[in-house]
Amino acid sequence: ALMKGHARDYEGKIKDLDKLLKSFPSSKLAPASLLEKAEAHLALGDNEKAIKTYQQLTSKHQSTPQGRNGLLQMAITYMSMGEKDNAIQSYKKVVADFPTSEEAKVASDDLKRIYADDGNLSEYAQFLKSISGAPSMNECEIDALTFQAAEKAYLTNNDTAKMIGYIEQYPEGLHRPQALYYLCANEMLTKNDVGALKYATEVVEKYPKAEVYEDALAVKADVEHRQGKGEMALVSYKNLAQRATNERNQMFAQMGIMVISREMGNHEDVVACADKLLSIASIDNDIKREVEFVRAYSLKELNRNSEAEKAWGELAQDVSDIHGAKSAYYLGQHYYDNNKLGDARKTIETFIEANTPHQYW
Repeated sequence: ALMKGHARDYEGKIKDLDKLLKSFPSSKLAPASLLEKAEAHLALGDNEKAIKTYQQLTSKHQSTPQGRNGLLQMAITYMSMGEKDNAIQSYKKVVADFPTSEEAKVASDDLKRIYADDGNLSEYAQFLKSISGAPSMNECEIDALTFQAAEKAYLTNNDTAKMIGYIEQYPEGLHRPQALYYLCANEMLTKNDVGALKYATEVVEKYPKAEVYEDALAVKADVEHRQGKGEMALVSYKNLAQRATNERNQMFAQMGIMVISREMGNHEDVVACADKLLSIASIDNDIKREVEFVRAYSLKELNRNSEAEKAWGELAQDVSDIHGAKSAYYLGQHYYDNNKLGDARKTIETFIEANTPHQYW
């Protein structure tokens, strides 16, 4: 029978095993034969017959190693069939009847994942406490498994219910900063600035050493700016500039400081931030041109006119993008305001002839 199994003749294997069991019903090989028979049914894709064989094995030979293994395999088979309730009952029986066995450890691990996904780990912990000698669970493990289940639900189905449940159940949870940031990110996706700011602020104020601190601070600054809280946003952007450990967050911080400083009329700060941004080799060309335009405007406001003229002039060489078109306009206006009428006319005529797509300017 075993050799036929190795040769993938599973029907032949089952036939010979049935012959053995019929001819020698009291044989010590009976438990192993039933276990092998169930595995052959599984190999043929017949889960129902496999379950019936496991049931026969566990009812007649439960105290044997094969009986314990059969009970565990029956639980696993039920789970693969989508019969979760039957699987849970079988797993629990393994743990309850053989708490110190290797099978109980496997059953316990599988049950933990099932209960974690269902959000009922506390119920499972109570079950384990009721079984003498059963594998135990500590609070840290329950915390981690609850978060992992919530994370899985969020990343797979964008379901935040379990994540909200986690932060409510574990106010001091080990994974609370990450959970708060997931909720913050979800609020940003749904354009709920109030909710995003709430979660981001908690991360920033309570977890300054968390891995997600920088990203939460970026969200906080961005939302504050959009809500018109310029001074608060500026503080957040400056904190981010000091804490940023990657180029993306550093650029985001400096852009924020630059824009708000311009809005507040702090042109020295605008130029300083622009210079920092332009020193970054990997800066995107579109962002670079935006920064150069903002810098030129602030140079003019600081009466550094020759520098402003040079910067606008370089940008105006390409009026196919908005910053080049605006630069040509501002440069012409600047020349006109300073009574440089020849330069003004030449600049504007060149701009008109370039046929920019930005006709407003």
